[in-house]
Amino acid sequence: MQEAGHFIRRNIHTVGLVNQFKVALARLNDAAKEFVVVQALGNVAQGKLLSELLSENGAKSAGGKAIILADEKLLIPALQTIDDDSVNVTMGYPFEQSALYGLCDLWLSIQEALLSDAEVNYKHVLSFLFNPLIPIDPDLRNELHNKVVDEKKASFDRAELLRMGKIATITFNTFVDSFTTIRHLASVLLYVSEESKLQRMDSLLCTEAVKALNALTDSFEELKAEGVKDLNPRFVFKLIRKALQGLTVPFEGEPLAGLQVMGLLESRNLDFDELIVLGVNEGILPKINNNPSFIPDNIRRAFGLPILEHQNAISAYLFYRLLHVAKKITLVYNGVTDEKSTGEESRFVKQLEFETNCTFSHRVQQNQSIENPRNLKIVVEKREMY
Repeated sequence: MQEAGHFIRRNIHTVGLVNQFKVALARLNDAAKEFVVVQALGNVAQGKLLSELLSENGAKSAGGKAIILADEKLLIPALQTIDDDSVNVTMGYPFEQSALYGLCDLWLSIQEALLSDAEVNYKHVLSFLFNPLIPIDPDLRNELHNKVVDEKKASFDRAELLRMGKIATITFNTFVDSFTTIRHLASVLLYVSEESKLQRMDSLLCTEAVKALNALTDSFEELKAEGVKDLNPRFVFKLIRKALQGLTVPFEGEPLAGLQVMGLLESRNLDFDELIVLGVNEGILPKINNNPSFIPDNIRRAFGLPILEHQNAISAYLFYRLLHVAKKITLVYNGVTDEKSTGEESRFVKQLEFETNCTFSHRVQQNQSIENPRNLKIVVEKREMY
C-alpha cells in the first residue's frame, strides 16, 4: 500500500502479471529489529563516525555487514575512516573528487582568464606553483612566490611563466581552437602521469580522463568534417568539464567476504545481518532530482513519462527491501542545517517508526575532541632591566 510498491501494483493490476506473493509476509514489522538513528554534526562527520560505529557493532569480523551510502559523496570520508583491510567497495571512484580534476579545473580556469586578459593573475600563478601534481623546480617556485609576496606583483607576463617547463608552455598559451585545447589538456594529464608518482587509482583516473578527451576530440572532428566552424571557447570549456565530471573508476575487491561498502543502487536484492546507512537525509533519501525539462508535469503523466513519484518509489523500494533481513540497522543523517542540507532525517525513517513495532533509539553525535600529540609549554623569559 506504500509508495515502495508502486511498480509492483502496476505490474499486477495494469500489466496483468501474476502475483507470485500469495502471502504478504510482514518482514519489516519485526519487533526483533533494532534501529539506531544517529544525528551527525555535519556531512563529513558522518564518515568520521564510522570508526566508532564499527567498533560498537564488531564489524571487523567477517561477513554479514555492510555500509550503505545513500549519499555517494560520502565515499571519500568513509574510506579515510575505515581501517579494515578486508573492505570491499562496490562503487566507482569519482574523478570529480580527485586531485587530477582539480588540476584540470585549474588549467581550464587559466585558459578562460587568458581569453580576456593578456597577463596571468597572481592567484592562478600561485595555484599553479603549489599544485602537488605539477613538477616545478623549487628555486624557480620560490622566486616567483617571492615576487608575489615581497614585490606585491598582481599579474605576470606569459613569457615570464614559460620558464617553468613544458607543462607551463601548454598551460599559459592562449586558446587556438577547440581541437588544440582538448589535445593540450590531454597532454597535461599524460605529462603529469609520467613525471609524478601517481597512485594506482589516480593512474586509472588519468587514463579514463584521456580516453574521454580523445572521444570528445573525435566528436569535434566529425563536426569539422561536416563544415561546422569552430565553437565558442567558453562553450568548449564547459563541454570538457561536463565530460570529465561524470567519470568513475571501479574498485577491485572480494564481493563475497569482508566489510562491504556500496551505494543504495548497488544493494539491490542483497541481504545483510547488520547495516550502517549514511546520508539518511530528507532530500537525499528519496533523492530530489530537478532535471531541467520543457515537458510539463501534466503532459508527463498523460504519456506515462517518468515523474517525481516514480523516483520516490524507486528510492523507497530499494531502502525498504534492504531492511527485510537485517536485525541491527544504524541510520546516520546530517543534523546541521545549511544551504546544502535540511538537517532533517528522511521521512522513510519516520514511516518505519510510526508504522512498525521495531525498536528505535536516537542519538546525537558528541563533539569530536581535538588531540594535540605534543605538550606545548608557553615560556616567557624574564630578563633583568637596566
